[in-house]
Amino acid sequence: LLHRFEDPEHPMPRLLSAPEQEFRVRELLVGRGPQSWPESLRPALGTRGFAREVRAILARARQLGLDPADVAAAGRAAERPEWVAVAEFFNEYLDVLDAEGVIDYAELVHRARLLLTDEQAFAALPGFAGTIFIDEFEELDRGMIHLLADANRAGSKVVAFADPDTSVYGFRGADPRAVVDFADRFNDARLL
Repeated sequence: LLHRFEDPEHPMPRLLSAPEQEFRVRELLVGRGPQSWPESLRPALGTRGFAREVRAILARARQLGLDPADVAAAGRAAERPEWVAVAEFFNEYLDVLDAEGVIDYAELVHRARLLLTDEQAFAALPGFAGTIFIDEFEELDRGMIHLLADANRAGSKVVAFADPDTSVYGFRGADPRAVVDFADRFNDARLL
């Protein structure tokens, strides 16, 4: 979708692998230094576990359609300074990835959803993606499910294959209600 409607002035960025993304996150965490984080998080800053958690938070925020400003606002409202710190990191992370011409998976899905808010892209989608087949539907995260629902509203048919008893990626954000809510989310779609 992004390739199809690519802006010649802003070519499609290269998709990062998960290890590349984690490396970028770890690099940026080191570069920001401990003063950017609440005291309670500082002992964890140099650990791989902290980098993985930050990476997971960034992905989950995008799955929910949140921008860094949304995360910061939620952090201030809930009086959670660690959320505000993550939002500041998130903003820097997106800037660095843009400057490097790379993109992570969650951002790719987020940008595709944003693209479908453009009337021209929305109207053209069924012409080049008349039917979308999805294997392992039960493993999709909310961002991907929303993207497919947007495509379905544009007129693309959705045919999904799922076995809810084999879902193993809940820890990566798979929507536990993906299969149960399928009929409510999609018009003229089939779940096999």
